[in-house]
Amino acid sequence: MTFSKRWAFLLLTALTAFSYARAENAQTQEIDPNGPWMICSIDADGLKNIRKKTITKTGHAKKGELYERFTVSDDIRDISALGAFDSVEIDISPVSGTRKAKDGAEVYPCHRLTYIVKEKPIFDRLTYDGRKHLGKGAITQAMTLKLKDPFNEAKLQADLDRIKAKYAEKGYVNTQITYELTTDEKLGVVYVKLIINEGERVRVKDVTINGGGELPTEKILKKASNRPGKVFKPQNLQRDWVKMMLFGRNKGYSEFNLSEPQVQLNDDKTEANISYDLTEGEKVDFGTVSFEGNNVFTPEELKKQVFFREGHLYNQKDFDDTITAIQEQYADKGYLQARVNPVKHIENGKLNLTFDIAEGRIFYIDNVDVTGYENTKKYVFTRELSIHPGDLYDNAKIKRSQTKIMNLGFINDVQVDLQPTADPQKVDLGFNVVEGRPGMFTAGLAMSSMDGLYGELSINHMNLFGRAQRLSLRTMFGKEILDYTVSWSTPWIYDKPTSLGVDLFNTRRYRSFADENQAYTEKRIGGRVKVGPRFNDDIYQLSFGYSFENIDIYDIDQRFVCTPDKKTGECIEKGKTNLSTISADFAVDTRDNMWDPTQGWRNSLGLALAGGPIGGDLDLWYLNARSIFNYTVLNVGGNYPIVFVLSNKFGSVQAYGRTTEVPPYEKFFLGGADTIRGYERAGEIGPEYGGDMYYVMNAELRFPIAREGRRNMAQFAFFFDLGNSWNKFSDLDFSLGPNKNQFKAGVGVGLRFTTPSLPIRIDWGYGLNHKNNEDRSHFYFNISNMM
Repeated sequence: MTFSKRWAFLLLTALTAFSYARAENAQTQEIDPNGPWMICSIDADGLKNIRKKTITKTGHAKKGELYERFTVSDDIRDISALGAFDSVEIDISPVSGTRKAKDGAEVYPCHRLTYIVKEKPIFDRLTYDGRKHLGKGAITQAMTLKLKDPFNEAKLQADLDRIKAKYAEKGYVNTQITYELTTDEKLGVVYVKLIINEGERVRVKDVTINGGGELPTEKILKKASNRPGKVFKPQNLQRDWVKMMLFGRNKGYSEFNLSEPQVQLNDDKTEANISYDLTEGEKVDFGTVSFEGNNVFTPEELKKQVFFREGHLYNQKDFDDTITAIQEQYADKGYLQARVNPVKHIENGKLNLTFDIAEGRIFYIDNVDVTGYENTKKYVFTRELSIHPGDLYDNAKIKRSQTKIMNLGFINDVQVDLQPTADPQKVDLGFNVVEGRPGMFTAGLAMSSMDGLYGELSINHMNLFGRAQRLSLRTMFGKEILDYTVSWSTPWIYDKPTSLGVDLFNTRRYRSFADENQAYTEKRIGGRVKVGPRFNDDIYQLSFGYSFENIDIYDIDQRFVCTPDKKTGECIEKGKTNLSTISADFAVDTRDNMWDPTQGWRNSLGLALAGGPIGGDLDLWYLNARSIFNYTVLNVGGNYPIVFVLSNKFGSVQAYGRTTEVPPYEKFFLGGADTIRGYERAGEIGPEYGGDMYYVMNAELRFPIAREGRRNMAQFAFFFDLGNSWNKFSDLDFSLGPNKNQFKAGVGVGLRFTTPSLPIRIDWGYGLNHKNNEDRSHFYFNISNMM
C-alpha cells in the first residue's frame, strides 16, 4: 500500500467511526415522554393500498412544528375513523438535529413521527352464485360497501338486507343470501362471492276487507298496489294502507279506519292472502268550528287558517292542512311546541269540531350555525339568514332563510335542525346545506327556425372563489348567429344586500321583418351595468341599470331597403346607431325559489329611457310589466311537486324628441320560443312591420322527471300561450282569430333541463289561429328560462 492510499484509508475509517458515533448518540438520546416534540420528519409504515398523503392530511403532525402529547390520541382516533385500518399506532423517536419553533426563538431537538398502521384489505371483486332475477347494477347500487373500499364485514352483512329488500320489490320475498370471502394477503385484497337462493316469486291471491259499508270494496282496493294477481310487494303494504285510508276519509267518512294488514303465505310461499278490518263510520259534512285554550290568537285570527267551509263534504286533506296551518301560525310567534287536539262531535250528519290548543311556552334562538358546506365561505350563507341568536323563534323567518340560501343557485337542499339547550326556553338552530355543482363547461349543437344550425361553447360558474359570485363566458356561432358574451355579478356589496352586475357583449343576428325571418343582419356591441338593492328579506327589489350599445344594421333584404317612395317604419335604414339607456325596475318576489319555484308570486314594473339627457342617437322610452304566479297542484311523495305556472307580460316602446318612429330593431315581433309558441316571428302575429306594444300570457303545468335534493333537474310540461302585439291601444281586438289585431293562441308540450345557470328548453308548439298556408306547428330549442 502506498503512502497516499494509506492516508486515504485512515481518513475513511475515521469518518465512518465518527458517523457511527453520531448515529449511536442520536439513538441513545432520551425522549421527553410528556412532549411537546419538534417534528422534523414524518413517515408511515404498513401502507399497501392507501396513500401516505391520506394519513398525513388526517393527522395533525406538521414538519417544523411542535407536536403535543394529547394530540397522539386525537390522531389515532381520526385516522381510525377513516375506516381503512385494523390498527393505528404512533411512534416518536429522536433524530439528529435541532430546529427553532415557528412562533419563538427557542430551539428544540428533532424527532421523527411514524404512523404504524395495519391496513384493512381492499374489497376488490364481487361475484354471484344463483343470481337470475336481479341485475348486477341493482345489487351494487343497493350496497353501501363499494368496490375499492376498505373491506368492512359489518357493512357487508347489513348490505345483505338491502339486497333482500331489492328482491322483495320484484316479489321475491323469500330470498336468502350468504357469502364467501377469499383473501389475498400478498395483494391486500378480499374477494366476495354472494350465494343467492332467490326462491319463488310471490303473488297476491286474495285481498279481503272485513266489515264493509257504503263504499264499494272494489274502489277501495283500487288504491292499493297489492291486489289479486299482482306481484306481492311487502314494502308497499304501509303505503297501500295510507292510500286506502285517505280514499275513505276524502269521501266524507271522517271515522273511516282500516286495521293494519294481516298477511298469510301458503305452504309453498308462492301466494299471499291479505286481510283488513274496516270501520267505515258515518258520512258527514263539515260543521261548526270553535277553539279552546287559545290566548295568543283570537278565534277570528285562528279561523283564517281553516281550509274547509261549513256544509262542505268532509275531506281529510283540508282537515290536516288546517291543523298544520294553526301550528305554523303559533310557530311564527315563537310557540314551537303548540299542540292542536281536534275534538269531534257528529250531529245530524255534520262534524262539529273544537280545536283544543295547548299553546306551550315561547322559545328563543340561542345559537345559529350553518354546516355541510365544502367549497363556499361560511359568511356567504350566514349573511342570507333572516333569523339570528336572541330572536324569537319564527317559523316564517326560518323558511325565508332556507329560500334565500336556495336562491344562491348552487345549493341542492337546505335542511333545518333544532337542538335543545340547557335553557328550556331556548333552542339551537342549524341549517345543513347540500352544495350542488356550481359550474359547468358545455359544448353542443342546436337548431332553431330563426337562427338555423348553430354551435355553442360556454363556461358558467355560480360560486366563483366560494363567494357566490357568478361568471359566465359564452359564445354561439353559426351561419346566422355569432355571439360573444361575458357576464359577472355578485349578490352583495360591502356587506349590504345589493347586487352588482356587469355584462359585455358582441352579438350578430339575423332579424325578422314583415314576412321574412332573415330580413337583415343586426350587430350589437356594448355593455351594461346593474345595481340592485333588496329589502325586507329580498321580498322587495330595486334595480337600476345603464347600458350602451352600438347597433349596426346591414345586409338588408332588397325588398326592405329604404327608398324615397317608402314610408318610415315600412323599411329598414342601413347604418350604425348608438343607444344609451338608463332603467329602473321594482319587483315584489314571494317565490320559494327563484330558480325552480313551486309557489309564490313575482310582480315587477320597469321603466327605461334612451336618448334625451342620456345621450345616444335614439330617443325612446320603454314600459315593462310582468307577473309570474307559481302554485303546487300536487306534491307526489312529498318531493315531486306538479307545479302550475302562469305568466303575464306587457311591454311598450314609444318614440319622443328627435325620434319620430320606433326603428324596426326595437319593435316587438311575437312568435318563436319565448312568446307565443306555434308561430313564426315573421308575419304571423301582430302588425306586419312590428308592434309598439304587446301582451303575452303563458300557462304551464310542469311534471318533475328527475330531482336532485329540492331542485328539478328535468321536467315535462304542457303549455298554453296567448297574446299579440299592436301599434296603439285602439287596435286591440279581444277576440281570437287569424286577423292581425286578434289574439293568437298556441298549445304544446316541452321538456325542461336545469344545469348551473344554463336552463335548456325543448318545445313543440301548435298554433290555433293561423292564416291559410301557414305552418301550424314548430319545434323550438332554447337555452334560457321563459318564466
